[in-house]
Amino acid sequence: MSAVSGMVFTIMGIWVAFLYPNAISRITGSDKLVVKDFSESRSDAKRLESIVAAILTSAFVMIAALMVILAKIIFFSTPIYLEYRVEFKALALTAVILMTFSQLESVLKVVVSNVMFINDLHVLRQDRQADRDI
Repeated sequence: MSAVSGMVFTIMGIWVAFLYPNAISRITGSDKLVVKDFSESRSDAKRLESIVAAILTSAFVMIAALMVILAKIIFFSTPIYLEYRVEFKALALTAVILMTFSQLESVLKVVVSNVMFINDLHVLRQDRQADRDI
């Protein structure tokens, strides 16, 4: 589960750094920031929103996975766990299923962002080719 989260973090971090360098400048503390204007291109704003949502979802999944593992380590040999073992296992299974679907959503957002970017590249290339042909 955390390997997939790490993959999402890596890919989305690269996208943010590549497409939105102001985000990296803001993190590194540069005083000379130019604010990105998303009023012209709603697709850029939507793509950035999708990227940030995927990062946040992956972060929550990673935290939840760590909490499930920690809870198992702490409560595994306690009397309450031994008494309600079936219920705890059902609860853990439910948590894993929810985390899996959340992580799948994040990965799909990564795929959609990549497809949108490739489509934008093809449209831009075709527009440039059409301008050259004129």
